[in-house]
Amino acid sequence: MAVRLRRGALFYLVVGGVMALSACATSHSQGGPSFRDPATARAVRAAVRQEYGPSVRVVFEGPMAFRVKGVSSKAQFEEVAETVWSTFGLEEELDQDPDGAWRPDYYGLADQHSAKLYAYSRDHIGADHGRALAAEVQAHLQRQIRYRIPREGFLPPDEVIRRGYGDCDSKATLAAAMLLSLDPRLDPHFVRLPSKRHVLLAVRVPVQRGDHTVKINGRRYVLMEVAGETRSGLGDLPWEFASALDDAIVLYPGDRSRSRV
Repeated sequence: MAVRLRRGALFYLVVGGVMALSACATSHSQGGPSFRDPATARAVRAAVRQEYGPSVRVVFEGPMAFRVKGVSSKAQFEEVAETVWSTFGLEEELDQDPDGAWRPDYYGLADQHSAKLYAYSRDHIGADHGRALAAEVQAHLQRQIRYRIPREGFLPPDEVIRRGYGDCDSKATLAAAMLLSLDPRLDPHFVRLPSKRHVLLAVRVPVQRGDHTVKINGRRYVLMEVAGETRSGLGDLPWEFASALDDAIVLYPGDRSRSRV
């Protein structure tokens, strides 16, 4: 039976001077294949070896995460990744930003998790709406969820909570899910800073003097930095991110169109 991957992520790194490229699925159909299953692992390795020879190797890093060694380009990696996924009839769902960055569907994941995270959000957040709610969610993410880049490249909201850490877009997606669960009128939007490889949130709350904002659908939204490497308040940004706002890109839900701020 074909299994459809709900979301995925790609990331690239250099290890010992050799390009290593990785991919992961952040969720998949319940009961679907897992690289932890010995038969599944053998099937993948055999398919890759038959197609690309012994110099290309797949290293498994989680139930649905792997690294490919022996490839020299992104294009070659994507060919190997396609072989891996197609071994099970898997299909990736990835969005691509204007700067070429592949990303999960942040809005879809936040929406999917908002209902199931209501109890968690209510237990940890006292405010009910507006700036107070947004500020409290931001403080919770900065103080209680550590900043750490997961080896998978991205974690969905429930996994961020379980592990207690996440990177910028993983934590931003959790923050968006919490905001949606408590007050959807805050209308969280994701804002990408390509030059910093960073993701912020923007929320629809009254603007105060000194706030960093972006214009979304004709209205000013206040920016939230939730990664927490440098703690900041609602509307306040560390200089390194504030200085990059000229190149910021708003990622829109629905049609997934993008526009520069």
